[in-house]
Amino acid sequence: MMRRNLIGVLVVLVIAAAVLVFRIGGRHEVRATLDQTLATLPPGTTATHGATDYDPITDTLTIHDLVLNHDGRKLGSADVVVARGAHIEAIRAVFDPDAYPDGKPAWTDRRALLGHLDIQSLRIESGQPDTPPLLIRHAVLDTVAGRPFIRPPTPPNRSAADFQADAARAVTFHLVTLEGIDLSRDGQGHFGVSSASLTDYDSGQLGDGRIEGVEISVPQGSRPVAFSLAKIAIGSVDLQSVVAALGASAELDPAARGRAMAGAFSGAHGGRFDLDGMALKITPGPRIDLASFHSQSTLQAGGVAVASGALRGLSVAAEDSVMPPATRDMMQRFGADRFVLDEDGEGTSNPVTKHFDLSRLDLAFHDLGTLHLAASLDGIDREGLRATDVKARGAAIMQIVIDHAALSFDDKSLVGRVIGVLAMQQNSTPEAVRAQAAMPLAALSMLLPDEPDAASQITAFLEHPHSLSITLDPPTPVSLAQVAAAPMQSRAHMLGLKITGN
Repeated sequence: MMRRNLIGVLVVLVIAAAVLVFRIGGRHEVRATLDQTLATLPPGTTATHGATDYDPITDTLTIHDLVLNHDGRKLGSADVVVARGAHIEAIRAVFDPDAYPDGKPAWTDRRALLGHLDIQSLRIESGQPDTPPLLIRHAVLDTVAGRPFIRPPTPPNRSAADFQADAARAVTFHLVTLEGIDLSRDGQGHFGVSSASLTDYDSGQLGDGRIEGVEISVPQGSRPVAFSLAKIAIGSVDLQSVVAALGASAELDPAARGRAMAGAFSGAHGGRFDLDGMALKITPGPRIDLASFHSQSTLQAGGVAVASGALRGLSVAAEDSVMPPATRDMMQRFGADRFVLDEDGEGTSNPVTKHFDLSRLDLAFHDLGTLHLAASLDGIDREGLRATDVKARGAAIMQIVIDHAALSFDDKSLVGRVIGVLAMQQNSTPEAVRAQAAMPLAALSMLLPDEPDAASQITAFLEHPHSLSITLDPPTPVSLAQVAAAPMQSRAHMLGLKITGN
């Protein structure tokens, strides 16, 4: 029994001694490799560092007081850099332009590049005199894989659109996090972010993105600005169409490339978007606040997108805005210098059948009234509607087919306030304004032969505002082009127009 215990102790001591020898040797070897790597930086670029440590058990390298310089000027520094699972040769094969034999990638499959990188107190110098550095308290990069690019990553190649698209497909990562971002200059402004992160990126698809605690202030100038944002987050973002458009735009001129990219971005899909606690103040000027906005979208079979959204507390206040006395008097007569909006909506779109259903869109203006919208439309050409050419966009609009549409407004005080402002402008009375508005309504029956009481419905609403509804139920679906080509007296019938007021 004692012999077996002694053998066990000896085995443990041998293993411990081997680890100690390997660890000590590893430190020297890694430090030498690090110094050799830093010695191969681009011309004019040098790096220095303090103490280093390497743990072969966890494959972790720690570097203290790392400083990067170029032509004698500091580019950046970090107090502590900790790297784990770094595959130096693979990283060099991807990011070193000299590692591309005959200008071609050394290999084409994705490989592990880095397990984990942790940087404390990162300082990025601007390179301009009297310009403050960008400070990042903590940065993390986790689980990076990649392959060499289509061409060596030289500065000219990096500016090419097809190279940028390939780079977006070549490298993947699990997590990028930045904390404590700060860019400040005494008395001139401040930019700060508590944290920013991206997770699970692969070939133009992103799992999640989040920015929290944004603070921007510009105290100088004729109109100082202050902006803050509690949180903005996105989830399940698919930018593959953007990456594809970028790669396909390599031969286009800058203007055409911009149009192509704008169209691709508008067609990108995001599963979730959240924004909370936004505030913007311009002095003198308005103040804009937003309590929250949350939306979500899911893609179903056949590319059908189902989306919903809710906005709360979008507020625009005049505050110390400079305006003519007449405008200020009008605002006082209206009885409000702050407007607050809530919004709820949901809908479905099918790009294959070009059908769009707006199940509901409710715009609630606090203390003023609520606008309700709903529609069922066909012929929705998303590419045409996004076209930068005015004629092409106009043609796409005219091809929209109306199956059904409804608009209604529930009044709380808006109609009375507007009539009061008009009466003040005309030096008249609210009663006279209502009577004046009723006169042109008398001719409405000529345009709406199927609705002989339409004028009286609107007049009743103006006299005692409660609810006004306008619906379109065409006998057969009709395009806007068909409506525009029809005689004026026939259009209301084609649209199945009905007006109800009470």
